[in-house]
Order: sequence, then C-alpha cells, then structure tokens
Amino acid sequence: MDNSLATPVGTGKFVTKAEGYCVQDLVTCLGSQLCEKASSSGNNFYDTLAACCESRAWVQLDYCTSRSVGGYSDKWYKSSNGICAQDKEGSEVPNMSTELFADVTTCCSSINPDDEDCVTLSEGGEVPGVDGSGEWYLATYPKNDRCVKDCVDEGDADCGGLVAWGSKYASVEECCEKRLPNMVTGLCLANSQEAVADYEGSDQYYQGSDRCVKDCAEESAEDCGGIITDLTQTTLYPDISSCCSSIVWLNDDICASNSDPSSTGTGLYFALAQEGYCTQDDCPLNDDTCIRATSTDTLHATIEACCATSLPNVNEVYCTGGGEPTNLWFKDDGNTFCIQDVDSDINGASTTFYESAELCCETSSSLLDYCIATSNGEEYIGTNKFYVQGSRCVQDCPESDTCGGVILDTTVLYDTVELCCASIGWLDTNYCIAYPNPSEMYYSAASNCVKDADSCSGDEECERAKAGVKLYPDPTTCCATMPYISSELCVASTQGIYTNKWFASTSVCSKHCDNGPECEEVPNNSVTLYLTAQACCSSLTWLPLQNCTTASEEGGTLTLQQATLQDINDVQEALPPPPPTSRPTLRPSNEPTVSES
Repeated sequence: MDNSLATPVGTGKFVTKAEGYCVQDLVTCLGSQLCEKASSSGNNFYDTLAACCESRAWVQLDYCTSRSVGGYSDKWYKSSNGICAQDKEGSEVPNMSTELFADVTTCCSSINPDDEDCVTLSEGGEVPGVDGSGEWYLATYPKNDRCVKDCVDEGDADCGGLVAWGSKYASVEECCEKRLPNMVTGLCLANSQEAVADYEGSDQYYQGSDRCVKDCAEESAEDCGGIITDLTQTTLYPDISSCCSSIVWLNDDICASNSDPSSTGTGLYFALAQEGYCTQDDCPLNDDTCIRATSTDTLHATIEACCATSLPNVNEVYCTGGGEPTNLWFKDDGNTFCIQDVDSDINGASTTFYESAELCCETSSSLLDYCIATSNGEEYIGTNKFYVQGSRCVQDCPESDTCGGVILDTTVLYDTVELCCASIGWLDTNYCIAYPNPSEMYYSAASNCVKDADSCSGDEECERAKAGVKLYPDPTTCCATMPYISSELCVASTQGIYTNKWFASTSVCSKHCDNGPECEEVPNNSVTLYLTAQACCSSLTWLPLQNCTTASEEGGTLTLQQATLQDINDVQEALPPPPPTSRPTLRPSNEPTVSES
C-alpha cells in the first residue's frame, strides 16, 4: 500500500520540544520533518515550523530548524580553543543558545579580525611553523570534563587542537588540579589521556537512596553504586562515616549498616507500630525473612527503651516479646470472655493484655464466673444462686425442676432462696421457699383451711396452694383468721375429725360425731358448739329442757304435743314465720304430730 496516500493522524501543526527543536503533530512523519503525536493539553500549536522555532527566543533559529529535520545547521561557532568550528556531525554546537555565523570568515572576525591563521586552522588546515605549545588546557567541547594538549592533531589522541587563548599548564596533572578541582584526579587523567586505562572509580563514597555507595563499577563489589563521571552533581567522601554524616535525613547508624554489605543491621531496636512490638535491627541485606530498620525508624539501645518511648500504650510484655506469644490474656471481640495469647496472630498494638483470666474477666461486660469458666475452657453451669422467675425463685443452673436455666445477663442473683423470695413482696415467702414442693402449711378456703400438700394422712383435706395465697403453720392459726366461723369446727373440718360436741339441729340438738343415733354433720362451720346436750338444749328456751335433752341424747325428735300449752305459745312466738310455699320439716318421728286445729 502507498503510505503517501494515507491520511496522516494528527493536526499537522508544530509543537516545541525541551531539547530546542520542534516536531510536527503527526503519527506518521512527512519527509525528513520529525514528528510525534502531541497531547491535547499543555502544548502550544504553531502553523509553521518557522513560527514554532521563532517562539523560543533563547534558541538559535538555525539550530532549531536544522534539528527539527534531524540535521545540523552547517553554520560556524567559536570553539573553546580560540578558533571556529562547524556545526556538523562530530563537532556539533555545544548548546542551543550558542551563536552561529554564516561562514568561517565571519566567525573568525568575531574572535580576532587580525588573526590571519584562524580561517585556515578552523577549516583543518596547517599553518607553517605553528605546531602548538604542547601544554595542556581545559577542553570545553563536548563538555568540560577533561584536559587536552595544545598541538596539531596528527594522530595524537590527546591533542585538542591549537588554542589561541586561555590558561595552559605544563602537565595534564596540573591542568586537572587547577581547572577541575572538584573532579577525582584519576577520572580527569583517564578522560584526558588515551593511554591511561579505563577509569574504575575512586573507591570513595557518595550518597545513594538510603545508604552510601562506593564509586566503582557495580559488578565489581556489592557496595559499588557505579562509577561517577559527572561530579557537578555528586560529592565524593573518603569513607562511609563522613558520607553518612552528610545525609541529614538518615540516621547515621542505619546509613552505616545499609552501606556495609556484610552488616546484619545496627543491633539496635526499633518499633513495628502496626504489629505492636519492638524488634532488634539484626537482619542481613536483601533477606526477605526478617525486617531491617529503615530511614523513618527511631533506634533505641534496649528493647525496653523502645517499648517505653515508641509504643507506650502497648503492654510491655507483648512489646518486648517481639511478637511472640505472651501467654497473657485479652478479651474476645464480643467482650464476653478472655483468650490466652498462645498464638501470635493478633494485633498487639490495639490489644489490652492482662496477667490472668480473672483480671481480664473483671473488665468484661459478661458475668465474672461465666467469663472465667469460658476463658478456661470449662462449661459454665451457673452459680447455684437464686433469681426470680415469674412467681417463684429458681437456681442459676441448667434448667430442671429447681433450676431456671443459666443466667448470662444482669439478672439480680441472691445467695439464698430466702433472700430471693423476700424480694417478691406479693408472694408468701413460705410458698416461694418450698416451690416446687408443697409447703405442708395451711391456707384458708371457704369455711375451713386446707393443707398445702400432695397427700394427707387420715381424713385431713389437702390440695396444692396457688401462688398468692397466705400460708399458716397450723390449722388453729389459719382458722383464727376467719372470725365469721367457729374456729373449733374449722380446725376439726380441716383435720377431718369430729368435735363430739353438741349443736342446735332442726328440732333438738345433735352431736358432731361420726357414729350413733345422736350424731350428725354440722350444716356449716358457723354453728355454736356445746359440751353437753343439756347445755345445747338450754339455748332452745322454747323447748322443755328435760324432754329436749332426752330426745337429743337418744337421737330422737321432740314434737309440739310433748310441750305444755305455755311452751307451745312460747314456741309459736319464738319460731320465725314459715316460708310462703312450704312449712318447716322436722326430723322424722314415729309419734303423731299436733294438728293445727
């Protein structure tokens, strides 16, 4: 394909380069013009090469235009040896600002119009009788880094050409000493004399990135940094110590250690802040298995001083342990138990350590006993203390009849069940203490008391009490709390026994007993009891005392025919009016009843 027909990529305009010439903004160059794709920002674009070169006033126009097409100006310039030289390959102008002349004659005239030999010498010709002094002078082309001989170059590589002006010296050594005082003598001599062997460096030291290196070929020794040839940018020092002293931002000990290939570190101590401990700077160069101190590290004479100064907030035992397990204790992430440091895979810089699990657990958010047991790898089964659970007190232990489960929160625990039960104001303490067993005490029912028990002996009434009832130690105390019923009947009913006392029945008196014609159950526990049948009948004032007593003791009944007329009147006055639908029914008897007529 014919590339000349391809559309060039770029603007085709010209941009300046730092080297003093211009390039065309194209991907593919056209002819001899230099080109490159320019960035879209940071550049000034010019329509023509002339306009681009003219934009740089400090650059000779001929220099710019010739370099922009990859050539030389072929103009003349004043050289360092007092004659003129042509800007061409092999003798190009020293820099972009050097004045250029259209021809050699104009150039020579600018040096000395009366010098008849300048044009001849500049063009490489010989002037009869002029051989040069043979002395040495500083050559300024291509750069002022060597001394050359004032002579006609006839195969002598040390010749720099005839010099018309400037200082000359009898020897190359004197020239190097006087004109290049900052250059190592050996380098100057090697640069100046073709016969001198290649320069291998001064074996002095200069600043590297984080150490001092020797001025010698890098392949010759580990401490070589390369041969220094441009001493305008580098200072050489006779030894490592003086070189390191010149690096003000680098610790002298670290610098000296880094500069010595055989060094295994300073032997001092420095902090590894992220890891949280101090370590000794004892690591060979280029050893990836250990860590050396760097320019930013502060060194300490002892590991204790390092920890106290550089890591004051880190536990001293961990810090001085160099990251090894401390066997100390620290809290888990949930702050509920503690872990022993038997594995160094933790961040010691942010960890608080304790001498024991107990001390660690004292600062934990969890229960102390739970924290200690869990930290020691034991199953926590509670404290066996007591706490309130609903309407009862249970123990802090795995769930069972008496245990409510292990408590892991801030629930109040009591040392005894008594103290726990006392905290439940509405619950009878005896009921609470006995739970889940019955209290074997008594509580009031409708007309008697009931024993809080699962089973009873004899005919005693038993039933488990409900939460909230009041319990009493015995039936007497319990019945005394019910003044509206007979305490004696209440106690007897509670115990399932009979009083064997008498009470007013339907028509006479009956005995509270379990066997005999005179025996009868009391209608309720509110009746009045008497020791004898006669005492009971005495309360029935409308009945003949003797007849009532006899009938009561025999288990019979007393009819109205057995009473006197006065008795009948008294009875009629004393009896309450009959109900509207029925008449009182007396106990059955074989005797005829009195007719109302």
